[in-house]
Amino acid sequence: MSRTLVGESAGKHTDLLARALRTTAGILLERGKATEALPMAQEAVALTRAIGGGPLVVSLHCLAGAFEALHRYSEAAEMLAEADQIPPADC
Repeated sequence: MSRTLVGESAGKHTDLLARALRTTAGILLERGKATEALPMAQEAVALTRAIGGGPLVVSLHCLAGAFEALHRYSEAAEMLAEADQIPPADC
């Protein structure tokens, strides 16, 4: 459903799709299905790069979790390092 909204509104609902992808990836990770979670986490990062800020940080952490579950620790560390470089949102 989120994909349909994004397709109809040219980016208006990108954050919604990214959130749905992260949520699904998180559920798959909890179930031990990291291989299935990885592409969803990667897509969430790709989508949130344009948004930046908090959504990108959360997506990077999700992707790092998928990499860790797959024992790809250097890639997980890269994602976490990138997330640390994103400035916090203004209050």
